[in-house]
Amino acid sequence: RFAALPQLQEALAKIPELIAANATAKTELARLQLEAQTGITRGATKGILAWTIVLILVIVGPITWLAWADKMSSDALAFLFGTIIGAAFTFLRNFFPRGA
Repeated sequence: RFAALPQLQEALAKIPELIAANATAKTELARLQLEAQTGITRGATKGILAWTIVLILVIVGPITWLAWADKMSSDALAFLFGTIIGAAFTFLRNFFPRGA
């Protein structure tokens, strides 16, 4: 009557491991689908982010110097920083499409 009990216990013990493996497989599948849709690999994404940061620093550096040297008003400085940040997020958003 209870001959199947050890097998049932073994099966129940494997449930957390199977759930974790399923989650990992789904994450990997989603990453592969995104790469197939966009053509952007994980390494390329890191490169895009790195160059975006460099570009922002190249633009922000002189603006910061102008503000520090009192050559620019605080309103103009705030406008330029807002524009730069908005443009950077818009640029990055193009590489990570919705629904992907």
